[in-house]
Amino acid sequence: MIFRTGILLATALASAILVGCASTMTPQETAAKAQKHIAQGEFHARNGRYSLAKLEYRKAASLEPNNAIHWALAADSARRSGDLQEAIEYYQTASDLKPNDPRWHQNLGAAYHVSKMDDEAIVEFKKAIELGGLNPWTAGALAEIYCTQGYMAPCFEYLRKFDETVGKQDFAAMTDAQKSALTNLKDKIGEIRKSSTSTQAIMPGR
Repeated sequence: MIFRTGILLATALASAILVGCASTMTPQETAAKAQKHIAQGEFHARNGRYSLAKLEYRKAASLEPNNAIHWALAADSARRSGDLQEAIEYYQTASDLKPNDPRWHQNLGAAYHVSKMDDEAIVEFKKAIELGGLNPWTAGALAEIYCTQGYMAPCFEYLRKFDETVGKQDFAAMTDAQKSALTNLKDKIGEIRKSSTSTQAIMPGR
């Protein structure tokens, strides 16, 4: 606990120093300095050093606190390094800054889902759908949540929507990482479908 407190104090001090420096720079100088931290963060992220990447993105966010992308990048790295509470906080900041951007609501929903905060996840996924339409990731996540909770009507609704959205994907335009992620999601949904079909009659009222 003392170690954790020390880290938080050190981070707060570093942020205060950065903000102080930013106040003496022109907007162009501040933006350039923030981009250096972004570049360094991307370098660390490419090499799997997500904790270091998160720190660099946080430095950029301290310099330009109204830039939602800086906060979202920090959130992505926090999530990948296992800091789910930080990821939620940073995604929330990004969505507060850009409330009409569906990406931040989808990512916030995913962070809630991984943290087993499914009621909050449903709210964010549905905001993402309202703003940006349905995609395999939101459909798959909502299917998993509802099927796991035993709500079979929305469970099968979103399983069907998952199939529909997968069929509309342009696989030729995807990166190898995106194809792999979608393949893994399809496998996961396949297992959920089998389990849900076999237990459909258990809770007919849900």
